[in-house]
Amino acid sequence: RQMANNGLSGALSPSIGNLSYLQTMLLQNNRISGEIPPEIGKLANLKALDLSGNQFIGEIPNSLGQLTQLNYLRLDKNNLSGQIPIDVAKLPGLTFLDISFNNLSGTVPKIYAH
Repeated sequence: RQMANNGLSGALSPSIGNLSYLQTMLLQNNRISGEIPPEIGKLANLKALDLSGNQFIGEIPNSLGQLTQLNYLRLDKNNLSGQIPIDVAKLPGLTFLDISFNNLSGTVPKIYAH
């Protein structure tokens, strides 16, 4: 089911990491707040993750670098801070990454061609 543009609010529960068969998570353009739970890194089958247009704060979890099947990642238009985790930049199948319109700092890691 499409969960985008539904006015969802509150924090994303760490129990999201229990959805081990999930392949697509599209939660863009809601009012979800708090930090992105590191448990998302347990979703080994995830291919697309779109959390754009929400109110997430804090750093991009290093655990997203464990999503080796991920090819589409949008975290733009949030209030994320800190640096871009190097493991996210090195995801082997990542073909689309948008992290614009946040408060990220530091240098952009070199993205290796695979």
